Amino acid sequence: MERYPYSFGASFAVAVLVTVGLYAIKALIPGLEEWAEESFGHAWLYMGVIAVAVFVILGMTPIRFASDGRRLAVQFGGVAIVGAIVIVALAAILAASG
Repeated sequence: MERYPYSFGASFAVAVLVTVGLYAIKALIPGLEEWAEESFGHAWLYMGVIAVAVFVILGMTPIRFASDGRRLAVQFGGVAIVGAIVIVALAAILAASG
């Protein structure tokens, strides 16, 4: 039972990074949003499905990126900061390009 907080913590971090990566790809490839809307009925649905699948599948595996609660909290904070930086940088690049 003790492995689940660390395992789901790691899966949260990976799911956030996967979501940010999908967002970046979607922003850079305009046709992807149209394809996703036609395929899934909504342009954002596939991102949620993939994020939840990554979170649950990795959460159930015995992976452990952090050795204690403090490192797990730092992992959460680091992923949030990296994700925010990527999204802001992408928005700046897209705004500058037109």
